[in-house]
Amino acid sequence: MPAAPPVKPLRFAIGGMSCAGGVASVETALREVPGALDARVNLAEPAAHVSGTPDPATLIAAVREAGYAAAELREAGDQQDRAPR
Repeated sequence: MPAAPPVKPLRFAIGGMSCAGGVASVETALREVPGALDARVNLAEPAAHVSGTPDPATLIAAVREAGYAAAELREAGDQQDRAPR
């Protein structure tokens, strides 16, 4: 039996959210992506944290389809530098 891929935390800057409804929409979109085990969105940051083995490009596409912007964050300082528009 092949070993399961490691679960890795992914972070994304999210643009365009202004209320709890947006948070719920983004969380739902992220959780529906194959390989995503959990997704949590913080309106104050604004950022999403996803665990599992999903493809980052697929997560970004899901957020965009939900009507919001997204960019993957790889470093602690990325949130300032790569905020989606």
